[in-house]
Amino acid sequence: MQEWGTHPEGPQVPHPGAPEYRQELDLHLRWWRAILNRQASEGAAQATFTAEFGPPGYMHTLPFTNEPVADLWEVNRWMAEQVSELAKEITIKRISD
Repeated sequence: MQEWGTHPEGPQVPHPGAPEYRQELDLHLRWWRAILNRQASEGAAQATFTAEFGPPGYMHTLPFTNEPVADLWEVNRWMAEQVSELAKEITIKRISD
């Protein structure tokens, strides 16, 4: 059986591209790659991805000011790029198989 890995109890990260969260990002990319590969092998023409980056209150904020620690738009844009690249990888693999 493939080792899927574990992570702490679902922590919210301010920005998944930060180097201190690389291990968590890699783990999630591995899970998403497996899911997309499975869907492609079953003939799925599309997949839906919903990132869970939310506004302050859900996103980390600075003490005393309650200001968000990251730009929510930038975080979601960055994550969309990562998932888009992953989907391209799966599509290219599927076409070449």
